[in-house]
Amino acid sequence: MIYRGTPEGSPMRRLLVDLHVKKGFKRWLTTATEPQFILDVANTVYDKVEAHETIGYIRETALKAEDYL
Repeated sequence: MIYRGTPEGSPMRRLLVDLHVKKGFKRWLTTATEPQFILDVANTVYDKVEAHETIGYIRETALKAEDYL
């Protein structure tokens, strides 16, 4: 519901994607999940994989409220 009600690139969308990528479980995704959300999660994961291949590691950072204002 939140994803459908916010514009592309909104802080809330970024927070939801980051929460799923950093702390989520496969079972959180269902057939009712917004398709654009699934694409955004996948793209974020692939960005991390590409960063790992480029620099040899993934720098994990904590989620901070100020990143989503």
